[in-house]
Amino acid sequence: MIEVEKKFLLTDAEKERLLEGAEFLGEKTFEDVYYDTKDYDLSSRDKWLRSRDGVFHLKISARNAVKRQISEYHELETEEDIRKELGVQKKKSLKEDIELNGFVPFARFITTRKKYKRGDFAIDLDAADFGYQVGEIELLVPDETGRDAAVEKIFAFARSIGLPIVPVSGKVIEYIRRKNPKHYEALIASGTLNWLGSRE
Repeated sequence: MIEVEKKFLLTDAEKERLLEGAEFLGEKTFEDVYYDTKDYDLSSRDKWLRSRDGVFHLKISARNAVKRQISEYHELETEEDIRKELGVQKKKSLKEDIELNGFVPFARFITTRKKYKRGDFAIDLDAADFGYQVGEIELLVPDETGRDAAVEKIFAFARSIGLPIVPVSGKVIEYIRRKNPKHYEALIASGTLNWLGSRE
């Protein structure tokens, strides 16, 4: 499955319009720890290795060279798939093995997430403990063939309720921007942040 999602920095009025008629699914709090090599090998290739409450995921950009204002990622969720992608053999636990292979934590933060459903759209409202709040509209598609239609569907919905279609950083990018200028500069140099356009 491919996650097609668009992030928004929402005013109170925009949040109210977004959630009008939406079903509240629940609230949860979780801790994310992100890993990379010391020279930012993964994130410079738009790959994000994350432990969420101790469970590892690897998100890999599904975008092509076209300009995007949307996030598209394949997500690897099984230990076997993550090890294969990273080239990490099984000796100990996955956490121990990735650290033995030179991957170290570079970001750690706690998020409180409120989840909603409105029609076909999943809506997340996140508040991270470093002072960043972001909303997200998401559709899941089985493969690349459904991507463009999902993008247009998200954009059309956002426009219909008056949400601006502008580049918005996700939590980990914003964390890096605030906490680690050297890492942020590496992401700009690698082209990972080209989609943010003039904001850089």
